[in-house]
Amino acid sequence: MKTRASKKRANTAQQQPQVIVLRRQRVVLGEIPDLSFPQFQPKQKLQVLTMEADVLKSLNFEMGSPNVITFLKRFVGIASKNQKISSLCECLGYESADLEECVTMLHDLYLSRREASFKAVRDKYKQQKFKYVADLPSPPEVPSNYFEEE
Repeated sequence: MKTRASKKRANTAQQQPQVIVLRRQRVVLGEIPDLSFPQFQPKQKLQVLTMEADVLKSLNFEMGSPNVITFLKRFVGIASKNQKISSLCECLGYESADLEECVTMLHDLYLSRREASFKAVRDKYKQQKFKYVADLPSPPEVPSNYFEEE
């Protein structure tokens, strides 16, 4: 009897990643699709939900391809560790001069020095639901030592 129960648990554990992927693709929350797994009984469905929660927690709820949040976590992590510009260039795939040009252009756009002021975008991000990010202050110039390689 124990071996049969062990087999059922093993099957459930093997099928759990499939269930997670299929549920996330369909965005059907709170329901476990049958997915031709006839061995799922009500008690096993609770086990599946528990396993799913454990898997998602271990992945920090980050599934799929990198997104903006993943990029920003890495970018901010590198920038906050006071690492050399070479590490940042290596991670982003830019040369130091290209990175400097890109940052300068973005900074000029932010300060409305370039031809496009993006008024509609600024107005959108001045709202409370976006945490007033458009109102954040920026220094008048990007310090040149930011791009010096050591």
